Amino acid sequence: MPDRAQPPRAREPAAAPLVALGYAVLGLSWILLSDGLVEALFTDPDHRRWVQTSKGTAFVLVTAVALWAVVRGLLRRLDGARQRLAARQAEWRTIFTEHPAPLFVVAPDTGEVLESNRAATQLYGRSIEHLVGRRFGDFEAIVDTPDPEPSATGEGPLRRYSGLHRHVGGEGRTRWVDLHAVAVSHQGQPAVLVHVLDLTAEREVHEALSFARSHDPLTGLP
Repeated sequence: MPDRAQPPRAREPAAAPLVALGYAVLGLSWILLSDGLVEALFTDPDHRRWVQTSKGTAFVLVTAVALWAVVRGLLRRLDGARQRLAARQAEWRTIFTEHPAPLFVVAPDTGEVLESNRAATQLYGRSIEHLVGRRFGDFEAIVDTPDPEPSATGEGPLRRYSGLHRHVGGEGRTRWVDLHAVAVSHQGQPAVLVHVLDLTAEREVHEALSFARSHDPLTGLP
C-alpha cells in the first residue's frame, strides 16, 4: 500500500535550543546564587557541607521530577500521534483496496508491481498474488499498429505510466486503458501510484460510429 505523500524531513523544533539554554542558565544561576547564600548564612564547615549536599540532592530530585513530567508528556503525545497514524494508514489501506478503479503501486525504475487492489484483479483476470511481482509493462498488448493517441504526460517514470495504452485484460482480451500516475512512497521508498481507467466500451462505441459513418449500412462497404 502506498504511504500517501512522502512527508518532509522532520526539522528540529525551534524551541529545543531555547529549552536547553534556559535549563543551563537556570541551573548555573541556582548553583551560583545558592552557593553564595550558603556561604553567607552558614559559617560552620560541617553544617555548610550538609546544606550543600542537601541543596544538590534537592536540585537533582526536582529536575528529575520535572524531566519525568516533560518526557511523560512527550511520550503520550508520541503515542497519540502513532495511534492517529495507524488509523489513517488503515483508512488509506481501505480506500486503496476498495477503490472501484484498478490501482497499482509500481517501482519507478524496474516497473515491478508492488501492490494492487481488487478492481485490478477483475480487470486483468488475475489474483493479487499473481499481479504483485510482475512487470507493469507485461500488461501491454502486442499490436501491429501503434496507438493512435499517444497522450502520456509528465516526466520520467510518471510519463512511462501515463496516457492511453492497450493492455491485455481478463480472458486475453485487449482493453483500452487510460493511465494516470502520481509519485508516492512505498515502505519509505519512491514509487508510482497508477490509476487505470478502462475505456474499452467507449472506444468500441466510437469505432462503431466511425465505421457506420464511413460505410454503407446495407453492404458494409466504404
